[in-house]
Amino acid sequence: MADQQLQQDCSHAGAISVKSLGSSLNRTQVSIWKSLEKRLFAKEPYYILTSRVGEQGEGEDTEFFLLYDGDLPVGRATASVNRAWTEKKGYNLGFINDFIISPDHKEFAGLLINRCLDALRAKGVEGAIVRYQSFPALAAQDLNGDVPPLCLPGNPPWYIDLFEKEGFIKYKEWANYRMKLPRRIPKEVVDRGKRSVQNREMEIGKINLRNRREVDEYHDLMDIILWNHFGYTPARFVEREDRRVKHIAFALLAKLLKYRIYVLRDTSGRIVGCASFAPNANIAARRFLNGASRFLPINILKLVGFLISMRRVRRAEIAVIGLVPEMRGKGFVRLTDAVLWAIVDAGYKELDSGPIRMENSPVIKMVGYVQKKYGLSPPQHMKYYTLVYWFKDAPKSTPISPPGM
Repeated sequence: MADQQLQQDCSHAGAISVKSLGSSLNRTQVSIWKSLEKRLFAKEPYYILTSRVGEQGEGEDTEFFLLYDGDLPVGRATASVNRAWTEKKGYNLGFINDFIISPDHKEFAGLLINRCLDALRAKGVEGAIVRYQSFPALAAQDLNGDVPPLCLPGNPPWYIDLFEKEGFIKYKEWANYRMKLPRRIPKEVVDRGKRSVQNREMEIGKINLRNRREVDEYHDLMDIILWNHFGYTPARFVEREDRRVKHIAFALLAKLLKYRIYVLRDTSGRIVGCASFAPNANIAARRFLNGASRFLPINILKLVGFLISMRRVRRAEIAVIGLVPEMRGKGFVRLTDAVLWAIVDAGYKELDSGPIRMENSPVIKMVGYVQKKYGLSPPQHMKYYTLVYWFKDAPKSTPISPPGM
């Protein structure tokens, strides 16, 4: 049997054991890794199966672990260190990724978590961040059958308790604001924003996806905007549109997935601001991509169904919105109206703000500005926490507490 190949490197607690799969997965192990998640969560209406299956980015040093009850896998996690990130970002921290555990076995979560911590300690880092579906945080509340934005985790909220029990602290708080959009944005409001841009001898418009230099410049700006996000590991550390094939693939995917990108250019033509949005892909993925078949024709049909469904999604989500540092605090908030107009004009009825750090007061004020200006109902506040474990007892920052505690 496949599981019999994985009997090495074990630590036992009765019938419960944690087993290392090493630094990579073979085909059989990938199947076990994927089937565990499907078996535990595929029937949950809110759950989106993770897309990264044993993948490693450039510079990553990863070890894979499974939690077993006898011969049955009941949990999984990876311990990884991204050397490119630690060098460029300056944080000597590792990650616990892809943590999943059966609700019936959560009392044994400590075995899996501590095995990952031991592996990271041996790799020479100073602590660990919990990362779920590539985002450095965990969801803190149930979505009551709805789905999160594509870029945010959809884990069961009780995962946070499991990590706190093992000594992790809430280090950063994030939010996604989900709001109903106004039916229309008055044209005169948009015109005022455009005049404000023109008075500065600048221009705003759609990105030219056929221009490799422009696409690279947009991605570089994304990294600048998101650089200070704790735990952020940008794709800048690996090759992106450096090659022609990758650039064509990005442009094609942007078209297929309705990924809209608007950029702000200064007098020299340099991109100094951007705003991008797309339909919430999780709405379409939940219906068509959860539980892929072994038969390729069925998977192709599901993919076609997914792409068709994406055209019908009426909830947009912000991918990124921001300016280069020297342009911030100079009254560009009016451009929010232009971005909102583009989203409403594209036919969307709802909007996810995407991840916002709670200490990022200008962006939070922008959400309040939109709500008040257009008389919208209060947005749904979805909470997320970055969890950190320090191998040295003294934490590098004061732990935060959820509001109201």
